[in-house]
Amino acid sequence: RRPLALYINHDDSVATHVFPGQIMSSALVQQLLSQFIMWSWDMTEKENEVKLIEWLCESSLFDALSIVTSFLEKIDDFPLLILFSKSEGQLKMVDHVNGNESPEQTMEKLIMCMDDFASSKLTMGDNGETTANDNAGGDGNGEYIQLKVIGQDANEVNFRVKYGTYMGRLKKSYANRLGISDSAVKFTFDGRRINDNDTPRSLKLKEEDVIEAHQST
Repeated sequence: RRPLALYINHDDSVATHVFPGQIMSSALVQQLLSQFIMWSWDMTEKENEVKLIEWLCESSLFDALSIVTSFLEKIDDFPLLILFSKSEGQLKMVDHVNGNESPEQTMEKLIMCMDDFASSKLTMGDNGETTANDNAGGDGNGEYIQLKVIGQDANEVNFRVKYGTYMGRLKKSYANRLGISDSAVKFTFDGRRINDNDTPRSLKLKEEDVIEAHQST
């Protein structure tokens, strides 16, 4: 399972070829987009426009619908990239990217969406729907812990997970944020290597404990 990136273009827009050339062709942007399910939607034909609007309404994605509608009022604003995560099993819009933004701004929004999606996989919705965390080991008693992961660059990422969550799942979420493979990351705590099948409970971790992340070159 991956977050969704919906790329919407319109052939009548003056920026039709600008966005792909300046934004989508960036190697770093492409690397991050490889972590997404990518949908392309051509809005040039009225029929396709109607189908997209119908799908957004049926999916209750009204914030995305509002953005698409505003772009239709000024065709030259296209192309448009809308980023979706999930909440309680339903799609939700996280952010959108337009042709006026830089590759750096695009990367920041892609990473933010990946973080949101990873968090949704690490926690359980209020309605009790099963998520990846429920199958992640431990006794599933619903207790959560806040952990900090600090990389070699001293950047800190916070995670809220269950005590029974496998640390390998946490490592994968952290690696997704960096846009790298989880096999290139090693976690340690108090100088001891953390195995993928360890859990916060088996490691006797406490609230706000710090995990050190080491990235191989």
